[in-house]
Amino acid sequence: MKKQIVLLTAMAFTISILAAGCAPKTAANTSAPAASSASSAAETTVASQETELQTESAVSPSDESETHNENMDASKLQEFAETVQDTVAKKDLNSLAALCDYPLYLNGEEIADKDAFLKLDGDKFFSDGLLKSIADADPSSLEIFGAGASLGKDQVFFINEINGRMAITSITTE
Repeated sequence: MKKQIVLLTAMAFTISILAAGCAPKTAANTSAPAASSASSAAETTVASQETELQTESAVSPSDESETHNENMDASKLQEFAETVQDTVAKKDLNSLAALCDYPLYLNGEEIADKDAFLKLDGDKFFSDGLLKSIADADPSSLEIFGAGASLGKDQVFFINEINGRMAITSITTE
């Protein structure tokens, strides 16, 4: 019983130290004694989290142009990647343009819309290197990172789920 009390006391002390260490430093809590109670530290942490939530909610969803899904469905990604592979193999610039989200970034340059993408020289765009890089990719083993995945090795199509649909958001051919 005595060991349990000592253990509980030590745990409570550790939690209060951790809570005090995680709380943001303000004039109110930097001048407080080092042995502040866990409840006041917890109150400070809750207050700072509420302030952060209020700040985040100041940007309404309507202010954002698009939403990225950070939990992409691997089967939807694989299906989309296979469609991209098929489109690239056919060298179909028009179909590829329909699979993109705009503005699209091609080698770091912004392409504003589908019309601008279709002005690309298809013969130059669909180089042997691009065709091989995309054909050699394995859509069933794409690694999802953040809100997207990359298809290809040396020349890459970056795929994201935007506003509920899969789309190519960036292409690197250099």
